[in-house]
Amino acid sequence: MMLAATEGDPVQWMKDAIDGKDTTSFKEDIGACLVMAHGDFPYGNKPREEVSDVPIYGVTKGNKKYLHPQGVKIDVMPDMDGDKITERPLWNTAGDYTMVVTGFGKDVKQAAARAYKTAKQLHVSNQILRDDVGEGLEAQLPELHKLGYATHFEYEVK
Repeated sequence: MMLAATEGDPVQWMKDAIDGKDTTSFKEDIGACLVMAHGDFPYGNKPREEVSDVPIYGVTKGNKKYLHPQGVKIDVMPDMDGDKITERPLWNTAGDYTMVVTGFGKDVKQAAARAYKTAKQLHVSNQILRDDVGEGLEAQLPELHKLGYATHFEYEVK
């Protein structure tokens, strides 16, 4: 989430940090992260061979900036080109914890909806994706408010 929320070139602000300058800039919007996994995640009991080399379909130039690979590699794999089977470089799994999908918005509901919209563009066999992001805030946000945190956030019921 931290890297996704950072604006500008990460290499530049890292170089600036080495030179003693803080040039980081962060989005003001609320962010939501979705862990995309498959196999027996989160247990990790399956051998790597069983959870690797599964194609990840649906990665595009438009959604790639919201995808943060964790256990992903690129190999030439089968894909469809209209009605024809072809081979091309594709993202594919290198473990059971594949990636984090992010979304940003004016509130948690919008940020989560944007992350889910991106996640639904992806297709991984035996995909695991939580469907309850942000719902715990209904109970947690009043407690945070009492402590003086996140006072500008409100929980909106669906």
